[in-house]
Amino acid sequence: MISHIQTLDKKPISHHAAFLSKLSAHWVSILYNRQFPLSSAFRPENFAKELGLLAMINVNEDGSFSNRIIGDIVGERLALKNAGHSIEQIEHDDTRKSVMRLINQTVTEGMPVLAEGSVTGRNAMEQSFCALSLPFSRDEDNDKLAIVMIGFRFRLLQHASLVNVQSHDQMAQNGPHLS
Repeated sequence: MISHIQTLDKKPISHHAAFLSKLSAHWVSILYNRQFPLSSAFRPENFAKELGLLAMINVNEDGSFSNRIIGDIVGERLALKNAGHSIEQIEHDDTRKSVMRLINQTVTEGMPVLAEGSVTGRNAMEQSFCALSLPFSRDEDNDKLAIVMIGFRFRLLQHASLVNVQSHDQMAQNGPHLS
């Protein structure tokens, strides 16, 4: 469930999650006087250790969404049924509604959106999250929102029954993992 959501200006953010600040600064640096930066201008090599924390969602002409790329940490933490399933098919209703709210607000506003809250992942693990959602264009000649990229930061909420669960930072250190 989202506890805070905010549409942002097209300026870099300073956030306690360094990855989200770095992602925001990169997005601003590739805007080049466009409404939305080109997805082809995004440099994944700048985020090699964080690729598992990224999701790229296509915004289809009919208003639906389809997966472009879902990082493995995102898929695990959001409890996607399997790697091939759409972001709209997240197992837990509250988690799916939170992610869809973030995507929809980014599409509606056409601006970056920052959200914080909690989600339920696999094995009913509740975790807090911060997410930065960024709009991208796909076509150099048509500056139209076509892709939403979301960078996540997850933290498990403390429960006495959880033992030996890796933090997202530990998982990200293992390198890029994309589904």
